[in-house]
Amino acid sequence: MELVGFSRSKKELVTATLRNAILNGEFTPGMRLVIDDLAKQLGVSAIPVREALQQLSADGYAIIEPYLGARVAPIEAESVVEVFSLLETMEVVSGRAACQHMSASDLGALEQILVKMDSLVGEPELWSQENRRFHTFICAKSGTRLVASL
Repeated sequence: MELVGFSRSKKELVTATLRNAILNGEFTPGMRLVIDDLAKQLGVSAIPVREALQQLSADGYAIIEPYLGARVAPIEAESVVEVFSLLETMEVVSGRAACQHMSASDLGALEQILVKMDSLVGEPELWSQENRRFHTFICAKSGTRLVASL
């Protein structure tokens, strides 16, 4: 695991790195997050790791229990439903705007992405990358900068 991003402080770098590790499944729900081990892996002192875990706890990614330490927060069904509802809403907004701005050439490029996605059904990681490209393309063509940032 390497520090991720170009943030201003070590705490921000460690927070971003640990958040990415959680979101990418490197750290699974319930897994202990040992400050000294993480500090050693990341090449920082324990202080920015401790601060990062406090931030991750405030953001809902970690749970800190007195005398037990930190662990990755469990994934709750309600949160998953809420996230997908928000994604659906953002897709409607950006999709509608993209339809108003895309050229015939853009539609052809979008179709090529979909054809490639269809060919990758048996390869989940590659399909996921192409799916991300599909949504990024639509967002870029929509002109909805706020949606794109989210």
